[in-house]
Amino acid sequence: MLPVISPDVIFADFVKELFDSKENDQDDSYRKDALERAVSPAIKKIDFAQVMDLFPQNYSQIIDVFASITRRAPNISNLQVTEGMLPERNAICISMDAAMVSAIGRMANLKTLKVHRFSLSLSELMGLCRNLPSLEILYFKIEPDREPDFDIDNFEQCFGHLEIFQFSPASTDIGLNFRFRRMLTLECISCLPNIRILGDPDGDEHSLDMLPTCLEIHELTNDEWKSRLTHLTLFLDKDVPEDALKKFPNVRNLQILCDFSAIDFDIAGLLRFQQLSELTLLDLNDMGYLEKLLRANGVLLTHLLVSFKPHFPVDSLEVCSLIYEHCSLRLNRLILRNIDSSSLLSERPVLPACDSLQELELEFNTNCTYRDSIIFISDYLHARNLEKVRLIRVYTTVEELERTATLVKLRNILTRVTHFELKLIKNDSVNNENRYATRACVSIKINLLACRRDDHQQVFVDVQIL
Repeated sequence: MLPVISPDVIFADFVKELFDSKENDQDDSYRKDALERAVSPAIKKIDFAQVMDLFPQNYSQIIDVFASITRRAPNISNLQVTEGMLPERNAICISMDAAMVSAIGRMANLKTLKVHRFSLSLSELMGLCRNLPSLEILYFKIEPDREPDFDIDNFEQCFGHLEIFQFSPASTDIGLNFRFRRMLTLECISCLPNIRILGDPDGDEHSLDMLPTCLEIHELTNDEWKSRLTHLTLFLDKDVPEDALKKFPNVRNLQILCDFSAIDFDIAGLLRFQQLSELTLLDLNDMGYLEKLLRANGVLLTHLLVSFKPHFPVDSLEVCSLIYEHCSLRLNRLILRNIDSSSLLSERPVLPACDSLQELELEFNTNCTYRDSIIFISDYLHARNLEKVRLIRVYTTVEELERTATLVKLRNILTRVTHFELKLIKNDSVNNENRYATRACVSIKINLLACRRDDHQQVFVDVQIL
């Protein structure tokens, strides 16, 4: 039986065919009529950015095209204006015309709205969302107000049904963007009872700190009040007492930007998330905090990303050993950045088993603390279910390359891998024995490709000396 192709896919493929045939003497009117004829009432998902790219950038009838499509497809539940077929247009954002806002407001079945190419003021966006009571997921670029009017009742009436609310300020004023982003995010935490995921996906890790509001809510709300937020982003520059975050019991994804410069902060409140599965630590420079977090939450974690402060001396094998010891049950993905080479230990630690691990990414420092040390590549590769591996800026020897190549050939390591990257830093050993280093790299690549060929798996392998 042939697979059934959804109306969404049929329409998207038709738009791409029109785009590919733009040079065949087809004018804008032809494409507009062809689109209208191709619309099915059964369409439920569309990215209008792709339709926009069929026409000139300032096409005067683009709103008519939009209104016509949405009128003919009244069951659209997922509307996006995000990724078109002309990358240079994806970065352009203009204020949305009132007629287009009205057309979206008539889409009674809309549950997901993600718009990158247009912006609205906060009051205009609130007016739009008031007409979309089924909306659950929203992303929009918002024109920030210097003094936004947060009327609590009106704010909750417009956005209270949202479960995911993500936004980016549409201004070139960095300071204004920062203040507006902070005010709007904190208002949402306080006023929107159904929010699970919140914030600015385009902002950097320094753009938002939810901790002050979380601590304030702890003081101002009664014991029965509970947040549904599943994602928290915190800048840790103060104590977090044991019960400080107990009103956020649903947190699954926790991102912490660390500031452990000189003070030993109390982090007891970060050790009580019973549903935590993804943990991100940025600018870490205190192994004691990592150990506390892993002791409390390690058995729950499926994803862990730790980025150390540059030039912070931490032994890579010891870090992995600590993580594997506490996270061996569920850890699926591990990313470590700015890690140091192993010190010159007479006996290297043997990493504990971590059979749950499927993705491993290690990015080493370019300036290692231990200048004469090397990275023993194969020591990190014994987790038997690894499927994706990235080892970046690796300082090692030809002997270790050859050892790794032999283990791969014997199928003692990496037997399940489908994506493998190894980027080596040149050093005296590699330079002096370049022919042998190259041969070992080729051997690793050939044998990894051969290992999965029997399973008819597509495999990506990139092994190179930088």
